[in-house]
Amino acid sequence: MKHIDKEYCLPFDSSNPEFWMKLEHLGRYIYASDFIRKRNAASVLDVACADGYGCIEMAQTGAAIHGLDYNAELIKKAKSKSISLANVDFTKTNLNEDDLSCFTGADLVTCFDTLEHLKSPAEFLSKINRTLKRFGTLLLSVPKADFEPVDEHGQPTNEFHLHRFNRTEIVSLLETAGFSVTKVLHQPFTNLCMSLEKSAIRDTSVSIEKARSFYCDSKEALRFFARAYALPMPTLEEHSYSIFIIAEKK
Repeated sequence: MKHIDKEYCLPFDSSNPEFWMKLEHLGRYIYASDFIRKRNAASVLDVACADGYGCIEMAQTGAAIHGLDYNAELIKKAKSKSISLANVDFTKTNLNEDDLSCFTGADLVTCFDTLEHLKSPAEFLSKINRTLKRFGTLLLSVPKADFEPVDEHGQPTNEFHLHRFNRTEIVSLLETAGFSVTKVLHQPFTNLCMSLEKSAIRDTSVSIEKARSFYCDSKEALRFFARAYALPMPTLEEHSYSIFIIAEKK
């Protein structure tokens, strides 16, 4: 099951030096939290929740949050970290094989950088559609094909990715699964800042390890900079590593 439980980013993991990547992942959940408040969503399902950092972030809205992940160790950590929160819980779930019918009734589903890991994205999206209430919303992100290296056979060189998606392909998959895409957004600034960082490292004697040590990675700082640099937005598509979609159940 390495394709769905061995590649993840934990923004509050101090051993992870990838500052801009952590902001990008955290920014999606900050956006989702704002979305929950705006829509008064009462029930949220987060698929591939990892150690629950995003669920805990969204739980601050007061909505009922349920996280799913295949990795038993991460689910255990999520439960431990959220023990004081009555409105969040977690279930070990095989997203490739398990029926999600017991999780029906969600106002919102969040699914970030997960679809590329799954055996059948189309089948999975149909299952997600069935978990949502009528006119419920899916917030989805996938890496953009333009930024995904491929081998001589056109397959992703990232061993954890089974699929690549461009904008047209992911929109078509969603529409076939019973969704109406309302917005396509992007996260350009984290990718741009990472590129600028690489240029600065190349042009100076500073090592990448030293450069990363300059950044403050307290939870408060990460949340602030994620809001400043990583919230999905409608412009600068060409600079964004990810495609971020808002889709409503038809």
